[in-house]
Amino acid sequence: MEDKGIDPKVIESKALSLPDQAKSIVIADQPTFDRAGAKLRDVVTIRAEITAYHAPLKAAAWRAHRMICDAEENMLKPVAMAEQILKKAIGAYEHQQMEIQRQKEAEARRLAEEEAERERQKQVEEAEREAKQAMDTLLANAQTFEEAEAILENTPQVVADAVQEVNSAPPLPIEYEVEPEIRRVSGVATFVTYFAEVDSVKRLCGAIADGIAAEALVKPDLGAINRLVNTFKGKIEIPGVTVRTKTEVRARKR
Repeated sequence: MEDKGIDPKVIESKALSLPDQAKSIVIADQPTFDRAGAKLRDVVTIRAEITAYHAPLKAAAWRAHRMICDAEENMLKPVAMAEQILKKAIGAYEHQQMEIQRQKEAEARRLAEEEAERERQKQVEEAEREAKQAMDTLLANAQTFEEAEAILENTPQVVADAVQEVNSAPPLPIEYEVEPEIRRVSGVATFVTYFAEVDSVKRLCGAIADGIAAEALVKPDLGAINRLVNTFKGKIEIPGVTVRTKTEVRARKR
């Protein structure tokens, strides 16, 4: 319940006049400095009055909000439980089927590679046969003993070159197809996400120092650094850290 002793219109009027009053004070000497300090305490006092006026209103609104949230949470608990059970079961089944799919794909690829190797071997044998036939034809048509002798001498190299040409050709494409293990349910999608765990902060920082990892992978704990700096009143040196200062003005209400 709101404080009956506080008139919100009076507080609002006071608050609206504060910026102009603050601007009117130009600090040039000790009296104006004192005047600014006194006005600052007036500002703090009015802030406290505004906060005191709204505190019970906010508390009542918070209680109502909390009741609504509690009711919603109680209704959602069984829904969340059912969702978790189904998602876990679906995820486990999909993981199992994906493993089966991977095994089938690996087997299909192995068979396809074996077939491609058999096809390549056939091409090697065909190239070898054709090269031998060509050299046999040349040998049959040789006119002299020396010509025949040269053909016989060169035949192994010609056959080897024909085989090498086949072996050095780009490999045959590996083609295979595996029927998917899962037919997707309309409106239900599965996403695979990856997450990392830092096993050693020291090693990670060492990798950053060596230029192997990006600096963005580590975020400085400014809270811990600032607490340490304030403990030593700024008289501490931390590699990679610059100690700076800022001045804050605080005032109590009248």
